[in-house]
Amino acid sequence: MRPTTVIYKIFKKAIRVTLFKKSLFSVIKLLGIPPKKIRRELKFNGAFKVDVGKSSFQLMNYDYDKFSLENDVFWFGLKGWEPESINLWVQLSGDCKTILDIGANTGIYSLISAAIAPTAVIYSFEPVDRIYDKFQKNILINKFSTIHPEKIALSDKNDFTILYDFVGDIPLNATLNSSWHGDSAARVEKKIETKRLDLFIEENHILNIDLMKIDVELHEPQVLRGMGKYLEKFKPSILIEIFNEDMWNQLQDIIKDLNYQVFYIDDLKGARRISRFENFDGYNFLFCKEETAKKIFSTK
Repeated sequence: MRPTTVIYKIFKKAIRVTLFKKSLFSVIKLLGIPPKKIRRELKFNGAFKVDVGKSSFQLMNYDYDKFSLENDVFWFGLKGWEPESINLWVQLSGDCKTILDIGANTGIYSLISAAIAPTAVIYSFEPVDRIYDKFQKNILINKFSTIHPEKIALSDKNDFTILYDFVGDIPLNATLNSSWHGDSAARVEKKIETKRLDLFIEENHILNIDLMKIDVELHEPQVLRGMGKYLEKFKPSILIEIFNEDMWNQLQDIIKDLNYQVFYIDDLKGARRISRFENFDGYNFLFCKEETAKKIFSTK
């Protein structure tokens, strides 16, 4: 065994038993950000402050997660996770009255909106039990009463279907799409109820939606189809993941008569308007009205 490997193993064991990790890591951060391999070991249990503009919120971190967006945010702030998407979300959230976060995960997008738009009503959807529990914890420590977490999956049918989940500390996400990491031995199946978004809108007497984020691992077209007539009626700005050309074609068919402008979001170069699908490096896109595009991109 190489000496560097031995030293690294000793380092990992020492970190596990270190007390006051958050305070120690905060000092290290002031001195300089460690490389990625080291940062993966510098994790702690507990909440930390995240600044967003003139506002802020608390975010829980967990030292047992192998993959943790929270740990990246601890070290780099909001620049540590989808920085250009976050930047656009901050701009779009400011004037909103109703926001939907579909595929909320532990809630970072919902928390950002609640911090900078305290009067906005936010409906957030996360069907995976263990992730939903972390999301609820983030809501509670911030006392954000405007966030309404929903432990349901949105789709194009009011029915029951299979949720494909990935247990353990691995960087894979749950989905309703059977082809998503279908060869993974860690995948487990769970029967869950799905709901159309138009039904949810009617049940909750929602009169308008200003902004949506849809991050549901290949199931995005089904979510938008399930919005029915309310997509054209509300025409919200939509931050959405698109993984391949087939998804692109499905989504273009759904929005073809709505005069949306479409932007690819590049975390290194910023957002740029597009009219066709290419082999992009990332997966985040923005659909928005022309007046919205003029407003947010004229200030950048």
